[in-house]
Formats: sequence, C-alpha cells, structure tokens
Amino acid sequence: MDPLFNTTEFNGTGNNGSGNGSEGLNQFVQPVWQIALWGVLYCSMVAVSVVGNMVVIWIILAHKRMRTVTNYFLVNLAFAEASMSAFNTVINFTYAVHNECTTSPPSPRCPDAPSATSTGPSTGLDFRKLYYVCVTVLIYFLPLCIMGCAYTIVGVTLWASEIPGDSSQRYKEQLIAKRKVVKMMMVVVCTFALCWLPYHVYFLLHQFFPDLFEQRYIQQVYLGIMWLAMSSTMYNPIIYYCLNSRFRAGFQQVFCCCSPTVGKEELELKSPRYMQTQVSIYRASRLEAAVSTSVEIKTV
Repeated sequence: MDPLFNTTEFNGTGNNGSGNGSEGLNQFVQPVWQIALWGVLYCSMVAVSVVGNMVVIWIILAHKRMRTVTNYFLVNLAFAEASMSAFNTVINFTYAVHNECTTSPPSPRCPDAPSATSTGPSTGLDFRKLYYVCVTVLIYFLPLCIMGCAYTIVGVTLWASEIPGDSSQRYKEQLIAKRKVVKMMMVVVCTFALCWLPYHVYFLLHQFFPDLFEQRYIQQVYLGIMWLAMSSTMYNPIIYYCLNSRFRAGFQQVFCCCSPTVGKEELELKSPRYMQTQVSIYRASRLEAAVSTSVEIKTV
C-alpha cells in the first residue's frame, strides 16, 4: 500500500502561515473527535467485510451443491478480501492517523529521507512521475483490461449461444445460471474499478499538481478516498446476496435465526440428505409413471 504523499510540515506560505518563518498549519494534525469518527467508519467497514466474506466461505464449503469450480474461486477471493480488510486496512488507517514516517521507499511526507528517484540531468525525465504512472498502469488499468476482455468474451459467447428447441430443461437452466454468474462477476469487477479509481488518481495528481495537496483538509480527503478503496472488500457479499438466490438463502440462514428454514425450498440451498431424498422421489415418480403406462397398454 502506498504511503501518504504529503509533507508533515507546512511551509510559511500556506493557510494561517506567516511570512516571518513562524510555525504554520499542519494539515495532518486532527482533533480527537475526527479521529474517533474515522475510527468508527473504518471499524464498521472492517466488521462488515470480515463477517460477510466469512459467511460466503461458509455457504460454499458447508453445502455440497455450492462446491463448484466458480464458487471455489469465490472462496479464494473472499479469503483474500477478509484478510486485506482485517490486516491491511487497519495498518494503513493507523499510519494515516498517526502521521508516522516509517515507509520505504521514502515519500514527500518524509522530507528528510533520501529519495530513490530523481530527475535525469541529461534527459529531463522525471523518473518519480514515470514510476507512479507505470505502477498505476500495471496494478490497476492492465488487470482491469484483462478481466474486462475475458468477461466480455465469456459473456458474448454465452449470450450469443442459442438454446435448441428440443434441449432438456436442465440444459436451459444451466445456460441461464451461467449467464447470471457472468453478470454477477462483471458487477464485481466494475465495483472494484470504481472503488480504486479515486485512490490511484489521488497519487497521480500529487505527482503532477503538488500544490493541490497543501490545502487544509487534504488529510480528510485522503482518509475518505482510502476508505472508499478499502471498502471494495465488503461489497462482494452484498452483490452475491442481491444477484444470486442461493447466496441469498445462505445469508438468510445465518442472520434469520428466528426463521432458519426461510427460503430453503425456493432458493435451492439444500443439504446433501435433502438432495438424496429429492432424487429418490424423482426415481419413484418415474417408476410410477412407467407402471401406469404399462398398465394402460395392457388394458387397451
């Protein structure tokens, strides 16, 4: 995670600063009530993210019907997001609030530290700006382009495929289910892109327009942008709940303790024993239909 790229000392030309070299305003020092408010917001986000992603993992691993290849990918994603929210978010919020200069490589927030990047004397190339542009492209825009192209190809393939007129009902249901999964994953990718875009734009703006970051409330802006970026870890369980009936049934099982059987039959989140019972009923009905047909033939 990138550190805060702002100096801890405000020069005498800023707000509330005087030209005689007196101590100016430090825009990173916050009153206690602001720190407490941000703490509540970040803790709430971490709690929702960890609980939601743990429930997603439980829904998939505890129900045999949910153990598909796609859902195992969601287990991996949920575990990564819960870990990031529990550890990365807490550490970065603590760093941002206490304004500690403990990062490497150094940033403008650590003005006395030696800089690892410099401007080339012969070419005039600003390697620091080039570095952050490359980082943004490699860790944000490039992965988004790859995921966007992949899901677009899969989506076009599924939506373009026609359901044959004589196909079985199960084939139709599988194709419709796959289309819903692709739609859900596209929503996940778009949510991730929207949450992290302001974060990367923030650091690019600092490199090209550093004067903007001498404003009094820049620390509040950064904390808000970082909260939005880190909150991307808590939206996926909400998306699963809204767009997938089985995940919705699983969340209802966990949180609707007063009615644990709510939506089970309708949403098809059934135990292996229940599925075996359904198969037995299906076979019995088939056998009964075959016997009835043979009896009618004999009667005729």
